[in-house]
Amino acid sequence: MVEEQVKELSTMQQGELSLFQQRVSALLTITVLLIGGAGALLLHFHEKNTGSRTQHRLAVVAVVAAALSAFAGYLTNDAAIWMLRVGYFNLESLPLKILSLGQLWMSAIAVVCLVWCFLSASNTTARR
Repeated sequence: MVEEQVKELSTMQQGELSLFQQRVSALLTITVLLIGGAGALLLHFHEKNTGSRTQHRLAVVAVVAAALSAFAGYLTNDAAIWMLRVGYFNLESLPLKILSLGQLWMSAIAVVCLVWCFLSASNTTARR
């Protein structure tokens, strides 16, 4: 049913939808990598009994932010599919914009927290 709606879109709208889907997919890929990296870091901290409280907290915040980003990405895709099903195409609508920006900012927060965690780990190691 959605495929029929996509075929009815203009060439420009199809290109816009394709770029939108690629952006959501790229952010979901980054999110999965962030969850894996932060999870591996937390596992390392647990196994080696290392890392400060700040590092643990930053890694946990990175995992939570990345999970929220993945959830927002899922809702973004779901909202876009719903729009196509009802015959309404506007990627600039407020609900879609909020979800899309939420996905972007949660990914950014997760990246910053994970980088901060790594940098604080290297500072701790350099002092020893």
